[in-house]
Amino acid sequence: IYLTVVNTNGFITGQQVIVGGVLGVTAANGSWVITVVDLTTIKLNASVFSGSYTSGGYLINDPSVPYGFTEVPATGTL
Repeated sequence: IYLTVVNTNGFITGQQVIVGGVLGVTAANGSWVITVVDLTTIKLNASVFSGSYTSGGYLINDPSVPYGFTEVPATGTL
């Protein structure tokens, strides 16, 4: 799935993002690793398209996962 956004500044290929509120192509909603394609396009890696976009949606950096990680790294014993 490719997302068209106002601006891809602040996003980098390989980072994790959260997509929500997308109607029509609801498979886009969730947590994704992205590829920045150009100034206004982001690819949701390993995503599958179904449905037709109708409205809505937001994209945010996933603050819980540092760049280069697929999960929150352990920082000490529990």
